[in-house]
Amino acid sequence: MNGCATQRQALIVAGVGALVMGGGGVLTQVPCHSDPGSDGDCNQPINPNLLLGILALSVGGVVVVSSLSSVVYLGATADDRRVAEAASARDDPEEQTAIERKRRRGDAKLLLKRAIVSADEGDCTTVWMINSQVLALDADFHKTVFLADMGVTRCLAQAVSSPLVDPAPGAPAPPPVPPVQP
Repeated sequence: MNGCATQRQALIVAGVGALVMGGGGVLTQVPCHSDPGSDGDCNQPINPNLLLGILALSVGGVVVVSSLSSVVYLGATADDRRVAEAASARDDPEEQTAIERKRRRGDAKLLLKRAIVSADEGDCTTVWMINSQVLALDADFHKTVFLADMGVTRCLAQAVSSPLVDPAPGAPAPPPVPPVQP
């Protein structure tokens, strides 16, 4: 390749190559300067501007093609690297556990958002059901984050004290609610 380490570097080099090609194209259009008093034809057998232009077009073209092939190559190797990392994660039990923990934490966060909205709307039955789901997903998140939300805690306290709310069958007992001090 052309020594570029990133796709961005390769694109910059390709841009420089394109500029060189543009300059070469301009040079091919510049007429040869004739001597004063002559009939306007160039005294040289080959126009030097044309030669310089063709050279610049050639060099610029090589730079552009090389750089763009680096962009494609670097993109492909990045994709290969991601596939290899995913494959190694499948084979490593610790990595698999970490991925599962992260997924469960994400699910618990989404449920917390739903519980906050439900608590704001006064729908404590929904908060109670979400409470048991979050506890089952991630007990640490439940203890440190879910129960730290005032609206959720207030709803859970109402649900525990209300004889009308019947927890879902098999749901864990609600956490003890400290008495409210006047």
